[in-house]
Amino acid sequence: MFRGSEERIAETQRPYLALLAGHAPVLDVGCGRGEFLDLLLENDIAALGVDLDPGWSSAAARRATTEVTLGDAVGYLEDRDASRSARSSPRS
Repeated sequence: MFRGSEERIAETQRPYLALLAGHAPVLDVGCGRGEFLDLLLENDIAALGVDLDPGWSSAAARRATTEVTLGDAVGYLEDRDASRSARSSPRS
């Protein structure tokens, strides 16, 4: 209600597509309803979303054909970094 219509939000986010082309995957922090995720996917830019609110994250996951995670962005990035570090460490 307070964000505006999905169409209005998508149009205000459209200018960012040019900045993000070639920089995939894009993490949409606070992905909300998923309007930006939809725009990214429509423009063949790999993306994933994270949102703290269970209602928003499930709504975004239902509408987008991409990964949407429930949680905070810092924790999400820390988990990804730890996972990447574990995969790249030499085994003894």
